[in-house]
Amino acid sequence: MSAVDFSNPRYFGQATISVDSKGRIFIPTKWHDQIGESVILHIGLSRMGSGRYLELTTPEVFDAFIDRLDALPSTNRRFDQLKSMILGNSEKIYLDKQSRILLPKNLIEYANLGSEITLVGNGKYLQLWAPDAYKRSEEAYDHSSLCNDLDSLNSEIDGLFGYGGAVNG
Repeated sequence: MSAVDFSNPRYFGQATISVDSKGRIFIPTKWHDQIGESVILHIGLSRMGSGRYLELTTPEVFDAFIDRLDALPSTNRRFDQLKSMILGNSEKIYLDKQSRILLPKNLIEYANLGSEITLVGNGKYLQLWAPDAYKRSEEAYDHSSLCNDLDSLNSEIDGLFGYGGAVNG
């Protein structure tokens, strides 16, 4: 059996899960092979939609991200504030024997999470949303916007999606 490469997870799909009374969530089975014994949980960094959410990834992916942050000029106040905000709101969390993680209270409050969470695969990250916030974010990004963005990306990255024509076409 080959070793699992945690530096390049591929999360996709969605799941709505419950948060137990202690603030723990169960990582669904479909993502178990993408996660090692620990994960990094941090504030969400995408500009998609509106609302606050959290992102979960492997330590290997997060270490590569920190390397990119460390390359930013430390003399630039904006970069320094950005780095402090991200790293100050990041936690390494170990999975228990039941594949659960304990969500830190400060991150629960940041993302306004309640008794249910919608997990959304986003490539190297799993996003953790309050279900109503995720629904609003999805509604704000309508089908027409999706098609326009696909067309734009396909043109910019020379056939990224493997087709030559327009989605809206």
